[in-house]
Order: sequence, then C-alpha cells, then structure tokens
Amino acid sequence: MDENTKSTDLTVLDMYNRIFLDSSYPTYSYATDANGNVIEKMDKANSMTQNEIAVLEQETDSYKFFLHTLWQIEDFVTQVISCDSHGFIVVENKLGKMIPKKEEPLGKYFTWVYQYAIEFLPEYQYSPHVQLFFDCYIKLRLGEVIFNNPNGPTPWKGKKQFEIFNDFLNLIRTESKTPAFRKKISRAKEKAERRYRSAELYIDALFKNRSTKLLVLRLDLAYRREHAKGINVSEAKEDLAHLLNNRRSKPKLFRGWVGYIRKIEWSPQKGVHFHLVIFFCGHQREQDSYLARSIGDYWVRTTENRGTYWNCNDSKHDYKRCGIGMLETNDDEKRKILLDDVINYLAKNEQLLRPSELKSEGDKLFVTGKKPRERTSKAGRPRKNVMA
Repeated sequence: MDENTKSTDLTVLDMYNRIFLDSSYPTYSYATDANGNVIEKMDKANSMTQNEIAVLEQETDSYKFFLHTLWQIEDFVTQVISCDSHGFIVVENKLGKMIPKKEEPLGKYFTWVYQYAIEFLPEYQYSPHVQLFFDCYIKLRLGEVIFNNPNGPTPWKGKKQFEIFNDFLNLIRTESKTPAFRKKISRAKEKAERRYRSAELYIDALFKNRSTKLLVLRLDLAYRREHAKGINVSEAKEDLAHLLNNRRSKPKLFRGWVGYIRKIEWSPQKGVHFHLVIFFCGHQREQDSYLARSIGDYWVRTTENRGTYWNCNDSKHDYKRCGIGMLETNDDEKRKILLDDVINYLAKNEQLLRPSELKSEGDKLFVTGKKPRERTSKAGRPRKNVMA
C-alpha cells in the first residue's frame, strides 16, 4: 500500500492503482529480526514453481489491465461531460465530398469505445461515471457497432459510425444532467464523508477514554492463492470473528488492544480479504512491526494455514507520509495523515469499484470497533488496557 500522498489529493488513476496494489498478491515479503527490524526483502517468486509464477503474472496483468480500462472510461466520460465538443464534424474535402473529420479531444476515443465495453464484468458495481458509460452503450445498442471506420455503415439505415459515436457523446451528456445521476454522485460522496467522520470520532474517543498514546498497526488479512477462490464472505467473516473473539484467551499477544477499524473487500485474484487498522495502548506496547507480524501469524494459525497477510508496518519507513506506528494524542499532523492517507482511502475506494460478491454486506463493509464509554472523571491518567 502506498501512503506517500493524501488520499484526498489522489487522482482517479492513483485510486485505481491503489486498489490494484491492495487487492493483488505482493511479489515480495520482509524478513525481520527479533526486534521487528527489517533485515531482508525476499522475492516470493523464489518459493513458487515456474507454472505458478506464470499463472500469477497472467492473473495480475489481466486485473491490472481491467482497472486501467476503468480509469480510461472515467477519464473519457469526465471529458465528455465537461465540454460540448463532438467527436467528429463533417467537412468538405478537395473533391467537394462531405467527409467526417476527427475532432480533439474526443475523436481519439472512437476506436476505443468497443474495447472499453468488452471489459465489462457483471460481478462488479461500478462508479457513477463508468456505469453511465455502460448504460448509454447498452441503451444505444452499440454492441452492434465495431467502431473501426468513422464513415463505415451501421445497422441503422442512413447512420454512419461517426454519427452513432456523436450520438453516444450526446446521450452521456444528457444522462449526466439527470437528477438520478447527480443523486448517485452525492450519495457516494456523503457515504465516504460519513465513514471518515465516524472513524475520526472513534479515534478521538480512543485517545480521550483509552490512552494518550496509540500504537497503530495496518494489517491486511487474506487467504493463500490455492484457497482464496473457495472462501465465501460468511466463511471469511467467521475466521475474522474467531481471531477477534479470541483476544481474551491470548492475553500476551493482545495485551493493550483498545480498538480497530475494518474494511471487507474482494478481488478476482485475492477473493475476500480484510484491511485492518488496529490500535494498541502505546504505554503498554511497542515494536509495531513485530506485533503486527505476530497477529498476522496468528491469523494464519486460526485459518489452519489457509490464511496469509501483509504487514504494512514492516515497510512504514518507506513512506514519505507515515500515519502508522506510535501516535500521541497531541500529534495532530500524524493523526491527520492516518485519517487522510489510510482511513479516507478505505472509506471511499468502493465508489470506484464494488464487487457484487459483497452486495449483501450493505453498509457493513466499513466498520469501527465499539466506541469506548465516556470517562466520568477527568482525574488521573487514561486507562491503558481496556479491550474493545
């Protein structure tokens, strides 16, 4: 996961790139010493057969191309909505014949429309802009047009391919101005803002009622490639619940735990997986890399070796802006980095791509732990070890 930039400042392309990184298997891992210090970066391909490497690379390239195509559609639709230009205009050539002439910037997309459309996968719910593209494409029955020759024929009598393309642009503009489309945009924004605010209040409550220092872990829990596609949402949630419910039976491992934020996600390669931000009392726990790895190892054991994990704290020193590790209550800058670069991204990434596999989860995809009760007295230090 790249935390070098504020997610509030991320472009749409940056967001899709982060979705790719967060939902694909990493090709390397870290070896650390007893104190949690990184001592070696290891290529995971060393432990895979040539056939396994080839399959992983093919799956990875295919998914990356799919996400890149979605970004291209986003860019195309955004440009269409923001101007009144046609893709083609009709001009007279030297022989006095009326011919179509490509207009920039939209004309360059003519041959790409068909290629964009064939990337549609029914197992996803798309961003409002991408869905608008597919809806208009279907409404105009553009699947019957290859878009390989602007002056070429179409199934519609008297209509050339360039004219159908211009009709497509006009329909996108018309539909983008409807109350229904604008409502989709506002709802997505409101949901992300609501989640962000909920997490912000939750973290504030942890500082106020649990500890003035929080050790923040960023851990991704998933399943090994040979098991991932066979695990459904219910099974994955049961595995995570098993880990969380066992905290009291593992006092050494979970000592000082005060709360967490969890996001469920799904991808074709990784299947169901979880992004966790975990908070420990910083007065009781240190060595965040070692602690995150220990919890990850416990996840592997509780899933009977079907699970795998990615420990973001191992590589936190690579981040230009780091919001994980030790965080003190008066460190407003680092707390803002945590919220903007980690929490806000998790709160809003499904605006771009939401798997139908998770449709039944509704608003339960992004949840925080139980907010701690308000302390009735301000005397004394905040409590250090209250399980949440």
